Amino acid sequence: MTDPLSELNIQQFNLSSGDSIIGLVKSISGTLVVVEKPLSIARSVSNGMEAHYFSVYMPLSESNMVKINYSNIVAMSDVSVEIKEKYIRTCLDDDEGVDDDNDDGYENDEIETPTETIIIKNRTYH
Repeated sequence: MTDPLSELNIQQFNLSSGDSIIGLVKSISGTLVVVEKPLSIARSVSNGMEAHYFSVYMPLSESNMVKINYSNIVAMSDVSVEIKEKYIRTCLDDDEGVDDDNDDGYENDEIETPTETIIIKNRTYH
């Protein structure tokens, strides 16, 4: 039996802007790649450990879909099932935090911080 996550087309993109993002590819139409729920991938290094964490890409957008022109993609690649799980968990956690009562999303002026960490080959993923 195959893992259902292996069927999801979740890709990592390196963009010409220098941004690195991850997202679910919904379609490729002409010169556009439509990505659902793209997340920026940030990196930090401390004490010999490389940590990667996700944050919302285009946080002011009204839509969960982003169209990326193919000419702005430097590289794209499949990700492991483990990273797909982290991506999905991050998206679900973000959806739980959405409030429809015109709240700004922050309680007591707190800023969200990564909630999970995973170490893969001496790398940490949030």
